[in-house]
Amino acid sequence: ICKNVMKHRELRGLTAAGRKARGLLKKGKRATKLRPSYRAAYRKHSLMRLRRFR
Repeated sequence: ICKNVMKHRELRGLTAAGRKARGLLKKGKRATKLRPSYRAAYRKHSLMRLRRFR
């Protein structure tokens, strides 16, 4: 608990309650669209990628 890597885990959403709020407690195929984070996965899937010369 005293290590620097453990400091302010609650502010970074790393506790069990924080991970639950972020929706990261799911496992399996339901969780593939949630990682690394909900917002990053949403941004990754909603980004439109167009080839340059199409």
